[in-house]
Amino acid sequence: MLGHSSPIPSNPPGDAGPDFEVLAVPPDGRDAAVARVMNAGPSDADAVRDLVGRLEADGGDLSLLWATRRIPCATTATQPPRRDASPFTQACLAILGAGRTAVVLVSPGLPTEHQGKGMHARARRERAALLTRACDDLQSLNRDQHRVVLAQTLLEPDAHDLITAFEDAGFRRLADLGYLRRSIPSPHRAGARPSRLPPGVRVATLADIDPQFQQAVLAQVLEKTYVGTLDCPDLCGLRSVGDVIDSHRAVGTFDPSLWLLVLEDQPADSIPGSRLRGSPEGCMLLSAGSAPDTVELVYLGLSPALRGRGIGDELIAAGLARLAGRPESTIACAVDLANGPALSLYRRAGFKRFTERVALVREIPGAPTA
Repeated sequence: MLGHSSPIPSNPPGDAGPDFEVLAVPPDGRDAAVARVMNAGPSDADAVRDLVGRLEADGGDLSLLWATRRIPCATTATQPPRRDASPFTQACLAILGAGRTAVVLVSPGLPTEHQGKGMHARARRERAALLTRACDDLQSLNRDQHRVVLAQTLLEPDAHDLITAFEDAGFRRLADLGYLRRSIPSPHRAGARPSRLPPGVRVATLADIDPQFQQAVLAQVLEKTYVGTLDCPDLCGLRSVGDVIDSHRAVGTFDPSLWLLVLEDQPADSIPGSRLRGSPEGCMLLSAGSAPDTVELVYLGLSPALRGRGIGDELIAAGLARLAGRPESTIACAVDLANGPALSLYRRAGFKRFTERVALVREIPGAPTA
């Protein structure tokens, strides 16, 4: 049940150091716990309050906030606490997202008053205990509301202590992601390149389809593109296609005219809710508004029938042409660094890598996947 604060056994046998307890943070401790998640100091108090306010204004559930608190041993119990000491040593926050996901964040460092010999190993155990508690409580939430299927996080590649703590708590390393970007061309440059799509293949948009049929068409095309995919293949099957679509729609501002569909002519097939004919065999989903001055390439995929025919290059060119003249100056995407064909595709299109992240996930049982 959410909200209990009973101590969780935290020390390995033979560890003579002070124990700690994991607790659900009460309302009057939320600023301090969020400060720990942010690794913020006293001078960042205004920024912490602003973040808490934004989370609450966006409907964030700040009851999904946990912290560890040291249980002092006899030699430290009589010492007065430092004036600037944090009441919590570590903290963890889960942010519920679209598509029945939760982003899980945990404090990256140690408060100054707790640094010292052996404390980094203890911090790893505290973080693992917090993350385990967070996932247990998300599972409890599912018993009544079926709200979360997958917990996930993104970490810096050199954050070895944090990565290990997540793995200790049952998260698995899904992929190493490269973040790529390039400039959006001017209308003149974008229009200079003629399309080289093969005969019988063309590009339409989701806006060409009646809204009541869009979900079904998207589900059909996504399922086709997942066959044999090299883009985070271990993610396939962890969520329903409907959940994935909800996640994609939630990135930035959904604009169906920026969701491109690749159709292969098959006269017997028509697209429900439109005058389009053919079979949907690929897509590129673009979204603006998730970051300043940037359009995000949320997803690009082709069915096996269209791979290896240069269609990915043409699809990116069509997307860039559609973006030309918009106020944003940059297009960005994330790609699984193990996906060699995708890296080559984006490299040919002028994308360059600017950072990397490690994606870790943990399934949350108790919620149906359909």
